[in-house]
Amino acid sequence: GQWRFTSFQDAAWQNRSPPYPMDIHPLLYPKDRNWLIEFNLPGGGRLLIPCIEFFSRCYGRSGEVKRVLATYPWDGPGDTATSRLFAPLDTPEEPGRWQVCLQKKMHNGDVVFLAHAKYDDYTRNVAKKVHSQLSASYDPTSVHPTFIKIGPWFQGPTELSVDGIPFDGDSFLGLRVRGMSDPGGSLVLRQRENSRNAENPAPDGSPEAWAGVPKRALVKHPEIINLTGD
Repeated sequence: GQWRFTSFQDAAWQNRSPPYPMDIHPLLYPKDRNWLIEFNLPGGGRLLIPCIEFFSRCYGRSGEVKRVLATYPWDGPGDTATSRLFAPLDTPEEPGRWQVCLQKKMHNGDVVFLAHAKYDDYTRNVAKKVHSQLSASYDPTSVHPTFIKIGPWFQGPTELSVDGIPFDGDSFLGLRVRGMSDPGGSLVLRQRENSRNAENPAPDGSPEAWAGVPKRALVKHPEIINLTGD
């Protein structure tokens, strides 16, 4: 109940005030259809962030995660998001521990989002909607863009650091997300798929290169994770 979707077009249809004063950040269309996330702020104001900005900055760290979510259905026959996002584990599942084996193109920082997508029903359902919305709106005869809703991928408190424009005293239009704190949850154990990029790779049939290497445990810190570098 602390956030909702809004847009200039939706506000006009509902006879509500626009999300923010158009003069602080003019758009091409007065009834723009791009969706924004509207968060309630403790001081009584609102924080608005375009859905596409939130998606591109907060759904994992690498561009590969976003590409896979937008391109492939979550499951089913053929190529799927799950087969592209998760490599097979080399250890059995353990109760109370979330284990993720990252594919070669993933960044280590992707593991928190991917662990929630694998084990948390809420995150998994949100992740599925990225491709399903694009698929449902696809029309091969149309050249019009698609406007999809992409919201927060976990429940619970977090901290966001954003650049943008203040308005109406306590409200803020966030045009660039600089950082977001990770959610709380279970211990995440990170593995990586062997990239086979060794300078002198072992011949076929040799013992696995990473056999016996201990898993790396990620301890989620409460501070905001800086997204700018990635």
